Amino acid sequence: MSQKALNKFANYFLSRKHVHQLRAAYQLVSVIKTLTDNQFHIPVAITLASPVAVTSSSPNVKVQVTNLLGGSIGSLTVTADSAKHISSEAIVLSKKPFTAKDSSTYELNFMQAKPVRGFYKIIISAKPSKEDKKLLGLTGAEVEVKVTTQVSIENVEIGVADKDQTTAARTTKVQYPGKASTVFEADYHQKIIVKFQLKDKADGTKMSAHQTFLKLTNQKTNQEIIFVADAASNKFDLDIGSSAGQFGHLSGKYSMELIIGDAVIENPFSWALVSKVWYLILLAIPVRHSPTIISPSPRIHTPRGSFIPPSGMMYLRNRPSLSSMEIFLPTPPVTMTWPTESVATDKALKSLSFPEYEYRNMPNLFLCHLFREPEKRPAAVVSTVFTFLVLAPVLILVLLWMKIGVNVSNFPMSLSAVGFHLCLAAIFGLYYLYWVELNMFQTVRYLGLLALPTFIFGNRLLSGIASKRKGEKKV
Repeated sequence: MSQKALNKFANYFLSRKHVHQLRAAYQLVSVIKTLTDNQFHIPVAITLASPVAVTSSSPNVKVQVTNLLGGSIGSLTVTADSAKHISSEAIVLSKKPFTAKDSSTYELNFMQAKPVRGFYKIIISAKPSKEDKKLLGLTGAEVEVKVTTQVSIENVEIGVADKDQTTAARTTKVQYPGKASTVFEADYHQKIIVKFQLKDKADGTKMSAHQTFLKLTNQKTNQEIIFVADAASNKFDLDIGSSAGQFGHLSGKYSMELIIGDAVIENPFSWALVSKVWYLILLAIPVRHSPTIISPSPRIHTPRGSFIPPSGMMYLRNRPSLSSMEIFLPTPPVTMTWPTESVATDKALKSLSFPEYEYRNMPNLFLCHLFREPEKRPAAVVSTVFTFLVLAPVLILVLLWMKIGVNVSNFPMSLSAVGFHLCLAAIFGLYYLYWVELNMFQTVRYLGLLALPTFIFGNRLLSGIASKRKGEKKV
């Protein structure tokens, strides 16, 4: 077996060293023992013996150089040929020797090279003090480590802005690990903005985290809604209106937490920015339609002011409590039908359905679309006289036919002639039904059904008349 094939076998069996069956363990140990104790080639295993994370408090990288069974192979000189940052491919050290701790363990102070945070691939080679040609795999061994760092969060701002950006955002700065003390107000026409900066404590450079979340937790149902930040800008832009479905349109008190974490961050944290976020919704319900009447005070008070509700309406409202943020969520549409007895001035509102109305800061007007009342119809005498005037020409035609006489001797008594005239009469009858009962769409549908037989019968009738006249001319 070639040295290359033997190295592949050794790497394969080392990757399968975690077995769950006794028989598999026996077979694995037998193969490794055969590879370790032979007179031809002995594979060497260079493995990481320290945690993957390298920090300023734990700067050393330890490796073990042994045979496949973990036994010592004698005195060695172990060297880190290179250490390359996996993302940027920057080489931070080259030809750096390890220090021997015992017969098989060697360590290197990796932080002396002042590497930046991230993952690194270290290429390691070993050279025995006494040359042994049976040893394989002494060069090109790879181990991966990661350099972690501590981060600080600065320039934290929480604010509320209009979605259309008609007004400037109102932001408040918060210092970690404190909480926002300012009262915020936001509704579904606005958005919540959370901005912050992460800095590496080691070198003071700005950085971003792969895991940056904003968690809102309903205090009543314990439902958690988690939003992901823009990793490039470290900013949350939470549109309340478009995100109302994720809240389940559920109003109430919520807590807000900022969660920061990353594979290279030593001190991930969850920071309660706002202890309570309460939602205030005023639901307009018709008084006579409400199954439960809740008598409101003459004036409804909000942190921004107070207002008197419109007359004829009842309001379900939550009393505001001292909190750090107010958010007004859009509620799901709820269809409400007016009772039989009218509660409005116009009878057209009896069958009106409308969604919930929400009031914020100042009362919104109760908008109802009223269709214009149809004009009064003229008296029945006028319509009757008009009908007789329309039918008068037909009556005159019938009277003239009766006086002069009608010549029907040339009427062809064929199926096409009878069918054509019946279909034509049916079309006129359809026009009459459109006038008194049917609508346009029904009329067009029935007219389409009559048009086909009318066309076929009419075409055959005209063809028969034309052929008859042509025959008479030949005679």
